[in-house]
Amino acid sequence: ILENLELNQEMKLELENTIFLLEDLFKDVKLKQRRFINLYVNESDFEKFKVFENEEYVLPIPTEEGLLFCGWYDEDGNVWEKGVYSFEEDINLYAKWVDSSNYQLGVCQNFSETHTYRSIKKYLGSESVVVIPTHDELGKEINYIEFAAFSKNEYIEKVYFGYTIKELDVSCFSECVNLTEVYLGKNIIDL
Repeated sequence: ILENLELNQEMKLELENTIFLLEDLFKDVKLKQRRFINLYVNESDFEKFKVFENEEYVLPIPTEEGLLFCGWYDEDGNVWEKGVYSFEEDINLYAKWVDSSNYQLGVCQNFSETHTYRSIKKYLGSESVVVIPTHDELGKEINYIEFAAFSKNEYIEKVYFGYTIKELDVSCFSECVNLTEVYLGKNIIDL
């Protein structure tokens, strides 16, 4: 690097001595590894998200008009939410979206707690594979699936729950005659 700089010999020598002193000073210091998660919100927009070794990170929640966010997915289809970094190189994550017109959202009170949940009141879509969104158009978490929200839908064959869903009504998929596979999210606490 120093050969490419236009410095006189005295400046090069001083810079080399400074580098040597810094290397000696920090030889026993283990610097934290830094990696980047490249977050692709859509095909053309992405941002670099910096994470450091052994520090917890929480990924941002993007919003798009007319779309509901379902989570960040890697190229293998794994969902990423938050955690402590443990990957060897920078990674790419892709936002998964669903059309908000396929859902009627609501707010409901959880009587065992003192707060309200953002909920899915009704699914209006006709997809065979349904990925339950994690956030509404404003970036607020969706935590509950209401009574009969997907009932009598003849199109649904598979359902993947988002990681923010905590509760679902036992009858939310009643009479879904073609439903054969359900993948529950890791945070479901009550069925």
